[in-house]
Amino acid sequence: MPKELTLKTREFKELKKAKFRFKCSLFIAQWDHCPGQPGRYGLVVTKKNGNAVTRNFIKRRLKEALRQKKTSFEGLRIVIIAHHSLKDSSFCNILHSFNDLSFSISNNY
Repeated sequence: MPKELTLKTREFKELKKAKFRFKCSLFIAQWDHCPGQPGRYGLVVTKKNGNAVTRNFIKRRLKEALRQKKTSFEGLRIVIIAHHSLKDSSFCNILHSFNDLSFSISNNY
């Protein structure tokens, strides 16, 4: 994903107060609407998820899932906070959770 599509630090803080939230067993997503702009994202993977290799593995999987579902997130600023169970789940489960997230977003739009 291009660098200009990632969120800045101040945007993470703004989205902490966002009223739209989705929680599943793999991650928590918080988002806000920004009509007319491309979808922007931020990933949070803490040290609780494992060492640097594990955290990078989780980030690569999340980025790939975002890339595959990017049409669902147009006009949104979204932060995804990874849960420690994400490292052991299959990529199909991650995509399924992203489908649930896009359904939740469409219901709140």
